[in-house]
Amino acid sequence: MVGVPGKSKGCKTCRKRKIACNLQRPVCGQCIKSKRTCLGYDNAVRFIPVRARLEDEKLVVSSSFDALHEKTSETGKGSDILQNELVSTNERFVSAISRRQDHSPFPASDFLCRPANREQLLGVFITTCIQASAGDMNGASEGGGPWMLQLPRLFMQTPALQASVSAIAATVLGKQHNDRDLLNESLRFYTSGLRELQKSLWNPDVMYNDEILAACLCLGLYEAMECPGNGRQAYYNHCEGCMRLVEARGAGRHMSGVAHELFLGLRAQGALFSMATHVPSFLSSPLWMTRPWKRRPKRAIDRLVDCMCEASLIYQENDRIQHLGPIEKLESWLESLAKCWQMDAILEDVYKEFETDFPQPMYWPVLSKEPNAADDPIRGKVFPVAYRFVNMAVARSFMLYWAIALLVWSGLSLLYQGIASLEIDPKNARCSNFPDCEAFHDDMCHCKYLRLQPSGTYNYDISHFPLLGHRVDPKFLINNVCQSIEYCLDSEIPVWGTWSAGTPLILIYETVKYVPGLEREVLWMEATLRKLQGRGLRLLNYTTSLNQPTASP
Repeated sequence: MVGVPGKSKGCKTCRKRKIACNLQRPVCGQCIKSKRTCLGYDNAVRFIPVRARLEDEKLVVSSSFDALHEKTSETGKGSDILQNELVSTNERFVSAISRRQDHSPFPASDFLCRPANREQLLGVFITTCIQASAGDMNGASEGGGPWMLQLPRLFMQTPALQASVSAIAATVLGKQHNDRDLLNESLRFYTSGLRELQKSLWNPDVMYNDEILAACLCLGLYEAMECPGNGRQAYYNHCEGCMRLVEARGAGRHMSGVAHELFLGLRAQGALFSMATHVPSFLSSPLWMTRPWKRRPKRAIDRLVDCMCEASLIYQENDRIQHLGPIEKLESWLESLAKCWQMDAILEDVYKEFETDFPQPMYWPVLSKEPNAADDPIRGKVFPVAYRFVNMAVARSFMLYWAIALLVWSGLSLLYQGIASLEIDPKNARCSNFPDCEAFHDDMCHCKYLRLQPSGTYNYDISHFPLLGHRVDPKFLINNVCQSIEYCLDSEIPVWGTWSAGTPLILIYETVKYVPGLEREVLWMEATLRKLQGRGLRLLNYTTSLNQPTASP
């Protein structure tokens, strides 16, 4: 640390007095001798990799992490440089871990808990969990880009975030190097992160800080990867706690900067949680669907999450009416149908935005090389073709788009079938405004579309509904998602690829697993989901029906 201003190893009192410190711990000998209060030592020693360049005859020195905050018009080139720098730092740290494993008699905790090494874990976290170029396609502006890329701004500000990031980095490194000490240490970091988070949440001065929300997100990722309780409840409880924290912070805190990106990360998890439980959250309210974007427009991916938030409302409403009469079901289904068509319009706009924002061609077919347990030596591969994409950001966007389109189109088909099959008793068929309501042209009343059947009951005539057209057979959406998985599995950053593949595949699997004629495709999805489990998404074992017998509900 020679020559670096402000980095003396002396105690704070001696540094303030500008005298030599004898470095005695826990209390400096100079302070004892002069009967002064020793203010202690700085714990967070930061070893920052630097590089120098000559600009206009001036020597400019900057750190690797500075590139995370630089704005450049050549985003692709800048992100590649950043990724290479972080990977280089990561490789040096991994090399040190390998040497420790081979030669050091000390436990992993002694190695990882050194302040310098704890900060290096941040670089490991970023390089093993997300591509620096992931922000290029996400409208990065001030504080923009995926929330994980914002962590260098927050990492050293709270022990809760340090422990949470370290837990993920340690478990990833432990699996990569088959190091049981690191895996055990990751659990210690996780439990330490929980304790520190609880302390922070009890402190009203810090509980609403951005770094506390970032720690919540990191702990949630660790739970999804490791499932330390061997179940899903801990993850679900954590999601609920995160959402309560965001709601308590208020929508106005999430309109820009790091807070906005953290909110987007939590919002996607919260939307999935609400879909899984059929219980909408505050995220589906008009306030939270609009105010966080008051200062910046919604991206295409944000509008896809809008559809997920809306879907949880439809699921809850459908559960509510299961034991109600035909008229109540008809009115509810008509309302849900209107929402589905609104989501379909959003999907059309999103696809147009993809065509405008993403380089062409956005994706292209190649022969599949990834083996799968569902492939047959006689019938061949279930999916002989795989897709390649411009980058992972494009792949993630399209896979989520196709998965949500499948949900919407399947919902439209089911609603059409359900409405047409309703048999309504003549005594309860008409509304209180009949027959005057038949003169209205706003389709707010169902009466004018009721048709008397030979059986004496009424059916609702759906002939005025828009034609479903290509939405009747959404199998190509299933194929598109499945044929994109190989690209994710081949990612240079395996953890990032695994996370990218998990959500879309779960959505289509849970949608089509009982559909006749898709047995081979379902077997392929099950084999792939188990592969994702083995690559670090243990939560899939507890949040899907993967390990339940495949039978019609």
